Amino acid sequence: MIWHRTDSVAKSQDSTNVIQPNGGHDEHMTRNHLEEVALRLLEQTRTDHPDPYRIENARLFSISALNEVRLLGTSADVYTAIASIPCLHKTIGEDLILAIETGGFASPVDDQDVPPSVHPKRRRVRLVVVSNRDGDSGSALEFSDAPGEPITTPSGQGHLADELSDAMRRLELIQSLPLNDPRRDKSADQE
Repeated sequence: MIWHRTDSVAKSQDSTNVIQPNGGHDEHMTRNHLEEVALRLLEQTRTDHPDPYRIENARLFSISALNEVRLLGTSADVYTAIASIPCLHKTIGEDLILAIETGGFASPVDDQDVPPSVHPKRRRVRLVVVSNRDGDSGSALEFSDAPGEPITTPSGQGHLADELSDAMRRLELIQSLPLNDPRRDKSADQE
């Protein structure tokens, strides 16, 4: 699967869909499938940065059932980007998956007492986490000292994956409101 990027949109040029259109949103969207989507996006965005492990701004993407990948926005703070998701409900529309790409430091999972950025065993990492409309997630990451050897998980783990899944649930709630509900307008005012 190759996505050909045009400005902020990438389209699949392969007959194998990363996202299976099925009229609904995720009968076929298993966690393993989300892991594959995260891996594809990790691979496709690698060359977007001068140094893929020193990403200045987190990027928020949406992915449609037609494999269109749209860049929704960037933020120096990954959690600010995620917090903006419900406010982007009109822009996101019916897209099936949201993805966040970011970079930073990772530390051993069994030693969480020290922040990753100052941990003596820290490693630079680039990470893509994706979430579907049910709040299921998947992720792919790559360490700077092991380029080309991505690690995937069929269910995203950690605070970032949890925040993305929660934002998707809030998006679903806003989009489920009637069009004339003032709570939709209040969210739209924040766009």
